[in-house]
Amino acid sequence: MNDRNKDMAPEERELLESLGTSFESQKAKHAGCPAPDLLLASQAGVLNEETAGKVASHLERCTFCRILLRDLSDPELASARPKEEDRIRERVFGAKQAAAKSTHAVVAVRKRPWLLSVTFATAACAVLAVVLWMRFHPGPQPAPRVVTITAPPEKPSTPSVFVWEKLPVRLQASTILVLRGGPQTSQSTYTSQLTTALVFYQDNQYNEAVQHLAKVVKAFPNGVEAQLYLGISRLAVAQNAEAVEPLCAAQKLGPEQFREDATWFLALAYQRLHDAPHASAELQKLCSGKNDYAARACAGVQELSALPEAKPTR
Repeated sequence: MNDRNKDMAPEERELLESLGTSFESQKAKHAGCPAPDLLLASQAGVLNEETAGKVASHLERCTFCRILLRDLSDPELASARPKEEDRIRERVFGAKQAAAKSTHAVVAVRKRPWLLSVTFATAACAVLAVVLWMRFHPGPQPAPRVVTITAPPEKPSTPSVFVWEKLPVRLQASTILVLRGGPQTSQSTYTSQLTTALVFYQDNQYNEAVQHLAKVVKAFPNGVEAQLYLGISRLAVAQNAEAVEPLCAAQKLGPEQFREDATWFLALAYQRLHDAPHASAELQKLCSGKNDYAARACAGVQELSALPEAKPTR
């Protein structure tokens, strides 16, 4: 017995013997048949016209190759693994045994023996095709290599110009004169309370600064410095709506430099409140002038124009 027959299962050898043949004889009989991969290629339509014509002509006259091609194209058989192949064998040989028993059970066949011959020949050919297919069937194929395509990195977005930045302490000339020893007036009282409150601002203790500056503003509502730094300190602790009033007051009270500072932080307060119209209106005042905020204000107007319209929150 050759190596090929040694590899065959007992039931496969039994089947070939029951059909009165052997693997070698079947191999010799079908030596001129196209290889299984050529049969599959013909079905996929990838062969040249001449080869495809020869395979098609062979399939018309070769029942074995037609059955083999059908089984090779069956997804269940094409992806079979050892356990699945065992299951297929059991199903095939069970069908063979059932077919053999049916020759005794069906009385009508006796009256038409040609029908039994055709039926058995077809079943035997199908079984033989499956057996030989298992001989031709390659082992498990390696899994396809997965190629990961990395998307190009996204371009970094332009940072927002609406960033809170601590404003250095600035005082009017009149306030500075009081600090240098001017006459003791209500202005001196304002200056004393203001400088005490601004110590907390300088130390980044903004909650305490808000408390002390609010008292100064209440006692001296016309103090532009107190109004300005109260609004800025409230923005630092996210009291955005509460920051609007003192910043508006500082904008009206102060000289040019204080007015520009108040306008910028007022625009920031409106932007945080999603009130783009008011924010843009304040920024336009700075964008159209010559000041330290002009470039940022113009960029802020463009940034707000690119945002979807939102309902203001107060």
